[in-house]
Amino acid sequence: MSGNSLRDVQAASGEPAQAAGPFANTRWTLVAALHDGEPGADRPLLELCLHNWYPVYSYLRRCGHAPGAAQELTRAFFERLLHGGPGGAQPSQFGRFREFLVAELQRFLAQGLAQPGVGAPLPPLGVDEMEARQRSESAFAGSPEQALRRGFALEVIAQARDRLRGEARDAGRLSMYEAMERYLTSEPVPGEFELLATRFGVRPLSIVTAMKRLRERFRELVDNALGDTVLNSAELEAERRALQDALSGTGR
Repeated sequence: MSGNSLRDVQAASGEPAQAAGPFANTRWTLVAALHDGEPGADRPLLELCLHNWYPVYSYLRRCGHAPGAAQELTRAFFERLLHGGPGGAQPSQFGRFREFLVAELQRFLAQGLAQPGVGAPLPPLGVDEMEARQRSESAFAGSPEQALRRGFALEVIAQARDRLRGEARDAGRLSMYEAMERYLTSEPVPGEFELLATRFGVRPLSIVTAMKRLRERFRELVDNALGDTVLNSAELEAERRALQDALSGTGR
């Protein structure tokens, strides 16, 4: 990856971003501190890549590549990103990771198709699972960029739900969480919370209070996942808006 490609993203996003405060140690800002040959130095970038495998695959499928070819191209793309990584680049050279990913994908495809090498990362999901997700997203067909943005948003939501489920399991409240999970992003119909209260032997007010806390924690975890891909609070707010737009089908 060249310094020029990083500066291209910076220029496209306006003012240079500076990592500071709570954004000083996110995965994306840690990428700026990579040093070739240092054990584990590429882990932040690798984790970001694996979390965004489906969005990249979705982009390539929307470009017209067949399922198997899209999977291999995704491997080759991330291999190039990891092995040609941004070395000692300064945080001020970075834009938001999502926009950086789009720019690098376009650059990768413009340079010609490539096959993954022996060092390419292995996909976290098989082609069949990827295609099942593609079919479920068919109603939101659009440009490759729109596909990546929606895939990115869904990955952020999935990360937050997984964390919330894990916390509920650790607290011994998994069954209650599973019963309430559907209401994280939708309102119950009249009487549903009362039925839940009866099921778990608590007062309806306890269910309302638990749901409020669950939603607050869910929003916090979504922010944490988004925060791992930005450098400052202004970029975080922009990613919040982009996530809402992508999920509503209005993102461009």
